[in-house]
Amino acid sequence: IDAHPLHVLLTHMALLSPSELHYARHHQSLLAAHYSASFLASFPPQLQRLDDAAAGGVSMVSTPDPDTAVFCRVLRDVGEVLVEGTDAAFEMRRGDVYVVRWSAVREAVLNGDVELI
Repeated sequence: IDAHPLHVLLTHMALLSPSELHYARHHQSLLAAHYSASFLASFPPQLQRLDDAAAGGVSMVSTPDPDTAVFCRVLRDVGEVLVEGTDAAFEMRRGDVYVVRWSAVREAVLNGDVELI
């Protein structure tokens, strides 16, 4: 939430708890106010949006790197998980805590079987 608040709010808002949603919205609001006061206010109005696609179709919204390590806790048995690009495979069982690539646990997180901590 801290690293990519706008991305989280635009794409994964339904996965957030009420307190996480409040935090993400407040954090994004503070960032937007800071950016506006620091430099955005000096830009032309059409270039001041933080959620816009810039010239050339490049999004202004930063997204997480799928190879970034995340801390996660297994809520329900997932079974064997493969880490793409490596020979690593491991069993994810309820109660286990891991540090693993986001790409390896993304689907389990979106399914509600694993939570990020």
